[in-house]
Amino acid sequence: MPFRETAKKRNTDKSVRIQITRVPRYTRTKIIAALKADPDTVRVAKEFSLKRVTVWHIGRAAGIQFSPRRIAMDKRAKIVAALKTNPNARQVARQVGGVSHAIVCNIARAEGISLAKAQGGR
Repeated sequence: MPFRETAKKRNTDKSVRIQITRVPRYTRTKIIAALKADPDTVRVAKEFSLKRVTVWHIGRAAGIQFSPRRIAMDKRAKIVAALKTNPNARQVARQVGGVSHAIVCNIARAEGISLAKAQGGR
């Protein structure tokens, strides 16, 4: 096992804080099976009560390829459907909830949906 340098050995004032989540081997195999069935790290993390990043690291170590999207696929589908009926990013972000209008704009751009300018600014 490699040895990690501490703050004292590097002659810095910053303390090194490393948090390691230890997941049992049998749980890892269940996570990998769940990721192979559904590569959505958010849903799998909720299922196993872990952080999304932990699940992502386990899947990455197992060789599972993930899409670069960090938003759940079902929420993304809701956003796309809402944008097709209402091409206003701010209103769609409020309607769906849990996303910013910038994310909605990025999804619209990726899907090729043109957005309407908001009437009357603040």
